[in-house]
Amino acid sequence: MRVNMEILMDAAVERGCYLEVNGQPQRLDLYDEYCLMAKERKLKLSLSTDAHSADQLDYMALCMGQARRGWIEADDVINTRSWRALKQLLRR
Repeated sequence: MRVNMEILMDAAVERGCYLEVNGQPQRLDLYDEYCLMAKERKLKLSLSTDAHSADQLDYMALCMGQARRGWIEADDVINTRSWRALKQLLRR
């Protein structure tokens, strides 16, 4: 079954949620086109390695590549903020 990303993203914005750009090579499921779609909706993203060991921390380059191809900038990413700003952003 295919997910309707427009509906999913609109619902995320409406509910104050965020999406993850997962850097695990077998996932990479938030494609660059979806990153751009999120940016157009002002939906913030989180960049993650999905690392389960230290040698998987290099996966950050993969999720950053997806995000960059989708024109994502630091302000579009929640985990580029200071700890204080991130706590404020996540408070509901």
